[in-house]
Amino acid sequence: MKEGSDIGCYDTVLSKYELQAKANAYSMTLIIDALKNSYEDRILGSNLLGSALAHVWNTALEIIDSSSFIKHNMTTFASGSFTHPKWYEWESMY
Repeated sequence: MKEGSDIGCYDTVLSKYELQAKANAYSMTLIIDALKNSYEDRILGSNLLGSALAHVWNTALEIIDSSSFIKHNMTTFASGSFTHPKWYEWESMY
């Protein structure tokens, strides 16, 4: 808007937004998939490895649960706030 451009133009505005939104979505998909797979009984064919990883995950979850700082940053990342602006330049114009 500041430059007189159409804010709905794909080439100048929306393509950048799409790239940021896809990066966030893909990273969240990878994280969720890794978490799901980490709860398998057997990892790489080994029950011992699966048990060890489950213990590591349980410890990590306890640490996350006890830290409001970590929880805040995880929810901020999951909501896309790291890749999307907190405010838009045109909002301050009105």
